[in-house]
Amino acid sequence: MSGSDDPAPSLRDRILAAESGASISFLGGGGDADGGPVSLGRLTQQGSRRFGPTAESDVVAVILTNDRPSVEVVMGAIAVDARLVSLPLPPRGGDLDAYRRAVLERLRLTGADTVVARDDIARLLSDAGVSTRPHSALDGAPLAAPGAGFSLVQFSSGSTGPPQGVLLGDRALAANLDAIVVGLDLGPGDGATSWLPLSHDMGLVGMLLTSMVIGGPDVAGSSHLALLDPTQFLRDPRQWSDAVAAHRSTVSAMPDFALRLMSRRGIGAGAGLEVLRCLIIGGEIVRPETLIDFSLSTGTCPEALCPAYGMAEVGLAVSIDDPRSAWRSVTLGARAAAEGAWAEPDGPDDRLSLALCGAPLPGYEVSTVGDESATAQPLGRLTVVGPSIGRDVATGTSLGTPLSTGDLGFVHEGRIGVLGRLDDVIVVHGRNVHAPFVEHGIGEVDGVRPGRCAAIVLPTGEFVMVLEAVDSDTIGNTETVRRVTARLAGASPDAVVVIPRGELPMTPSGKLRRREVAQLSDVRCLSGAFESNLKKSMSFGT
Repeated sequence: MSGSDDPAPSLRDRILAAESGASISFLGGGGDADGGPVSLGRLTQQGSRRFGPTAESDVVAVILTNDRPSVEVVMGAIAVDARLVSLPLPPRGGDLDAYRRAVLERLRLTGADTVVARDDIARLLSDAGVSTRPHSALDGAPLAAPGAGFSLVQFSSGSTGPPQGVLLGDRALAANLDAIVVGLDLGPGDGATSWLPLSHDMGLVGMLLTSMVIGGPDVAGSSHLALLDPTQFLRDPRQWSDAVAAHRSTVSAMPDFALRLMSRRGIGAGAGLEVLRCLIIGGEIVRPETLIDFSLSTGTCPEALCPAYGMAEVGLAVSIDDPRSAWRSVTLGARAAAEGAWAEPDGPDDRLSLALCGAPLPGYEVSTVGDESATAQPLGRLTVVGPSIGRDVATGTSLGTPLSTGDLGFVHEGRIGVLGRLDDVIVVHGRNVHAPFVEHGIGEVDGVRPGRCAAIVLPTGEFVMVLEAVDSDTIGNTETVRRVTARLAGASPDAVVVIPRGELPMTPSGKLRRREVAQLSDVRCLSGAFESNLKKSMSFGT
């Protein structure tokens, strides 16, 4: 895959070439009056009108929602070569003051001074003194001036620390899109349905931009994207499956938890999902049992399920399993994996099963950095080489070649396995524990919200399970949680904390913000109690 000096058409060239054929249906509202598809040409033309040379800056910051005004701003920025800064949506049930402060910091970092947002989000920010341009006022002064070349600033997930601003140039993004199109063998006639938020790289790069360039720079589009609002899917996943069937979509994408949600909601074999030939599953650890249950319950072809690995730092995708062959999985010992070694499971409670995330896409290479002498199958920090590695928006310097990720994984028979983030390995009473393995097991306990639990170690050394309940009455007795935790982690938790639904800190893509869990009020109180008891015992001992 070529680098930044390649004369191949840019993303702007690809979008302009696809205008005559590509289209979007806004199923959550905001489309044409008749609810029909809107051509890419109309969206780009309308979006371009909102930029002009009288603007003071060529930077526009946006909080993208799955509606027509947001898409118009994206396409307009691409067409006029402006810089687009994508900001995250407000957290549901989260700390809004902290969110507002984060938005202001990102504006300062990127040189943007105003946020374009849906009217309700704009009001939320303007109440705190953030300069905003609501969708209802987009036809006022120009949002930004034409620039020297389109670029996108998006922020890393922030699952292990403060989100990092990543600057991706036009040709870097085009290189990643090319790799996705080639790796999945996409072409004219392929179309997508998506509910993923455009404020996240899976929604923006993976669904919106990929869908618009499927035909390639020399083909007049003929691709189509049916776009739902995320709340439509979460409220009733059948709206997504109905849209896939109605639009005969061949491509879609979502995290592992969404497939589990559909299996639990009883999306049956008559849902019409047999038209899918590529359902990309990424954003978190992909479980083999999730893929099996989903395929059996919905009638989706197993080969259509494509586990993937990627990150904002490269645009989106590093690897996606080939939809022309069956996905594969591996099972290894969870306790050995936590120690950085590959070993067979030591009994049924030590089985860590993962779906492999395919081979690297064309032009990309993945390797591990770890103690390769310790095992024939080295586990360690994943590193990536490829044509789309971005730059640090704060310094303008490359994020590195190879890019050193914060992910723990391995390469097995040419396919990538991802065990989670490096700080997902926690030290419990002197031994390493793979926290996602324990959390997945706790998520299967009756009454616990799957994917909404965290295994953490407090600064005082106590091992704590923090979880959300399905409802307020389901977790009256936490002994089952203690028993399952002890079986999986080899140690019983010092405390089990049940918090209100929606309070566990998560990234926009659904990853756990592990470091922030200890800052929850209930956990801070617990930490203070442990520290007080520790001081009392030390005083007594003297």
